[in-house]
Amino acid sequence: MTTQMIIAQCLMVLTLVIMITGMTPIYITAITGAAISASVAGFPLAGSAPMTIAKMINSGLNPVIADMTGILLFIGIMQATGFLDVIVRDIVLWGNKLGGGPGVCTAGGIAAGVIGALTGFTQPVITAVITGPAAVKLGVDPNKVAGIQAHAGHIGNLAGFTHPTQVAILATAGIGYGLFNVLGLIAALSIFFMSYVRVIYDIVNFQRFSTPYPEVA
Repeated sequence: MTTQMIIAQCLMVLTLVIMITGMTPIYITAITGAAISASVAGFPLAGSAPMTIAKMINSGLNPVIADMTGILLFIGIMQATGFLDVIVRDIVLWGNKLGGGPGVCTAGGIAAGVIGALTGFTQPVITAVITGPAAVKLGVDPNKVAGIQAHAGHIGNLAGFTHPTQVAILATAGIGYGLFNVLGLIAALSIFFMSYVRVIYDIVNFQRFSTPYPEVA
């Protein structure tokens, strides 16, 4: 056995020890430790070779799960830097400019849905605590505000990347992310759009029929 292989095996043992102690995330530790050990053993990272580190990872890990891991890392960085908060705030401000109360609650629901799509769970309260009262003060019925923001779950479920049910469907069907998410997003945004139009229609009709007729002299 060569020195190179002995070092690789020692690194693998070290990886197992770290995983057992629980000091680091188990999945990330397993993938990283195994990749480093394979690299030390002489396997190329990628390329046309019969066996590469990338091929071993892909063959040992369902591509959907691998994609989910990368997405979670990406979102974690966005949250840590505060960039995700900036995006949500801009969406709400854009909704206010677009259509007052109905625009605010619709944008709040979409923002919460985007958070759910990226993180695996949708909590409309993340934005509803701000956009809900604002939309009500701008003339939108409280029940309609709650209903619109509850549609956030449609984006999280249909256009998401980490929802357990969606991951199971993709893995079972043997397909990946892509067109599935695009079509899901279109369907979810269509629901938001129709809800927005309906609220606008109700507000216009309410204002029209609540306006007193001029008295006849």
